Amino acid sequence: MTPTSWLPVVDISVPGDGPARQIEAACRETGFFYVTGHGVSPALLAELDAASRAFFALPEAEKSRISMDHGGRAWRGYFPVGGELTSGRPDLKEGVYFGTEQRGHHRSRDQISSTRSWPYARTFFSSSRVKPTRW
Repeated sequence: MTPTSWLPVVDISVPGDGPARQIEAACRETGFFYVTGHGVSPALLAELDAASRAFFALPEAEKSRISMDHGGRAWRGYFPVGGELTSGRPDLKEGVYFGTEQRGHHRSRDQISSTRSWPYARTFFSSSRVKPTRW
């Protein structure tokens, strides 16, 4: 059985609201789906996969150097398994939230920002084209 034989595949290049309706149905029925028609090259997808696998294979202490605990209201950084709640229950996933920063947005000294706390992440991802959009 191939992964696409049991998970919906949504082509987002199709005009109209069809893809949105398919995504809604997939989220309600299986909770997962594949996206095609996004225009991201297979090479870049492979780099993202490699960078992600390398990051998540690091020891917890290394990943925690960019912990969400330092992200403040920006909601940026790493979280461990059980570090996020859904409906009041710990999630069984770990992840990293990245995002663009608003110009002129000032943070306290202990929060993750592009100029202070991300040098570790910048160093880790510098070997790849896969990077947050702004440092």
